[in-house]
Amino acid sequence: IAISMHTEGLHLVYEKYVRCAFLRAGACDEVELGENYCPLGRTLTEHVRSNEGKALRKAMPVGFLSGSQNYWPYFAKEVGGTVQKQLVMVLKKADKKGMHQSEELLKRIDEELPKVAGLVFKGVQADIKVLEEEGWYGNNEEIS
Repeated sequence: IAISMHTEGLHLVYEKYVRCAFLRAGACDEVELGENYCPLGRTLTEHVRSNEGKALRKAMPVGFLSGSQNYWPYFAKEVGGTVQKQLVMVLKKADKKGMHQSEELLKRIDEELPKVAGLVFKGVQADIKVLEEEGWYGNNEEIS
């Protein structure tokens, strides 16, 4: 049985994951909206809309997350491999625009990426479990 999820609508694409790590690391001002809200986030948006940023528009590898914790190493490796390469490109683009990130901020972003990946991993597992137990799939009735 397969469970289909609208990954973009649930923010389960790489771009949303990176954006969340930026916010949690303090790269964005969560209060002020507008031009100064998140300059690094604006650079991320531009990158994602370019050909070289296509990888960040893809869905995160959330398939089969209703299984055991044994899937975590695969998930972490896939997410880390994709994001690290793309993040280097985003930061280089920001530098070219004169937006140099402090070592402290880069360290916080680096610390937040695995934390957010863990939240996604656990959150998707919980959502799938709810679908299995309470959703249409789990409540089939005999129809005569």
